[in-house]
Amino acid sequence: MTHTILVGIDTRELADGGHIALLAEVRRLAHALGSEVVLLHLAEADPTFMGFDADTDTMRDERAQRERADHRAVQALAAELREADIEARALQFRGPPADALADRADQLHADLIAIEAHQRGPLMRALLGSVSHRLVDHAPCPVLVVPRVERG
Repeated sequence: MTHTILVGIDTRELADGGHIALLAEVRRLAHALGSEVVLLHLAEADPTFMGFDADTDTMRDERAQRERADHRAVQALAAELREADIEARALQFRGPPADALADRADQLHADLIAIEAHQRGPLMRALLGSVSHRLVDHAPCPVLVVPRVERG
């Protein structure tokens, strides 16, 4: 029986050199358990307001181009995992990250969710909440939270 590891990928973090520790841990676990890895690219939620002067067509086109580029980056990560003899695929989902990960984990019958911790200060945590805390409270399976390792 194949285990499934669902991995939340924030492409803004990828661009900043993030997810190094997360992906290393996922590779290690996938090899040890013979698991399939599903990389879930969490696309930005639709904006709730655009200014009156905004060129919505241009903004929509730019956003679509950015999302396609981001998803190609996640697909490339899946290809790297497959080259390392790990069954892997990339999916894209839009919505609040914790809810998206929990819902997709339930749909895929995932055995584990792996995410990277964001190093936010107390004010940002109070304002934005913590994806990892919300996910731990609502996930249908165990959650692995890997600390972010800063590139240096």
